[in-house]
Amino acid sequence: MLVNWCATIPIIEKALGFTLHDWQKRYLYTGEYTAFGRATGRTTAYCIKLALTYSDGPIKIGDIEKHHDEDHGHRYHRWFRSFFLDIWERLKEAGLPVVEIVDKGGRVIGQEPLLIIEVKDMESVPVVRYKGEDITGKVRVGYQWRTKGDSDLGNHNILLEYVDKEQQSVQEINLRRLFT
Repeated sequence: MLVNWCATIPIIEKALGFTLHDWQKRYLYTGEYTAFGRATGRTTAYCIKLALTYSDGPIKIGDIEKHHDEDHGHRYHRWFRSFFLDIWERLKEAGLPVVEIVDKGGRVIGQEPLLIIEVKDMESVPVVRYKGEDITGKVRVGYQWRTKGDSDLGNHNILLEYVDKEQQSVQEINLRRLFT
């Protein structure tokens, strides 16, 4: 995909909530890194470019780790997936033409709700889909929404705890949207 970076960079910065370094902008234009080392913003720039210029069709959500920029082990790959999806989602919400991400069933991510909780009956385990992915190994599922009145969007609280069998630990997704 061809990107008009002059017009797109201000939209990116607004979507992410910070100003890109000059070297990150140069990387977006040229594809050449001039800053090296960890915690320099290199992965941020790489994820932006991947989200906006990847042209080999949709990326399967389970394959995102394969597109990592550096190799710092298995934990980095899992972190990269989450980090990329966060940037991808912000760019998509800003109206930028991002690469399609598809789930295991081939459904396009981002076209479904953020969170789906289905409860069949009081004797069943809830079925939970977060950002289009089934959450397995659930330990705790919590969702609360509250409003001050009929004119605000309300306060959302999402808490999902699940056992990650690969890391053999309990992972947590905890999101809050406060009153506005």
